[in-house]
Amino acid sequence: MSKQNILRDGIEEFFQILRKDKKDWGSFYLDTYVGIWKEFFENYFREMKLSENEVTRCICSYDRPFLESLRTILKPSSKRFVKGNVAKMISSNFMNKVPDFVVFLFCGLAKRGIVEVKINGKRTIGVDVCWYWKEGKFGRIGKDILKSILFS
Repeated sequence: MSKQNILRDGIEEFFQILRKDKKDWGSFYLDTYVGIWKEFFENYFREMKLSENEVTRCICSYDRPFLESLRTILKPSSKRFVKGNVAKMISSNFMNKVPDFVVFLFCGLAKRGIVEVKINGKRTIGVDVCWYWKEGKFGRIGKDILKSILFS
């Protein structure tokens, strides 16, 4: 399995939310963003025990400056660096093994940095970049993924 198959990027679509009025953020998130990554988010919401109302409330609690700063840090060149570091960390630790997991970078509700779910029997390690940005722990993403892979 190649690094591209191990690492999935669900971040870019999220930032379309900034084209919407804030009053529409909840519906955009649930109908559009979640719809693109439906299998993951169904499991994520179940794991986090979140209702649609709670999801809407969480998304609408973000403000534009927070999301704009996150988008800036995740501009394509920076995102390639983050994804490259994650991919390098995975390949250096699993060089001779076929990984039994997928790492999914997504914009979530900033409730937890790493959320593990099963999708079609495959372990998916969800990485909520909003949580890492909000908590000021962006530099820990790679270490936390590795810890999750090795100790879960």
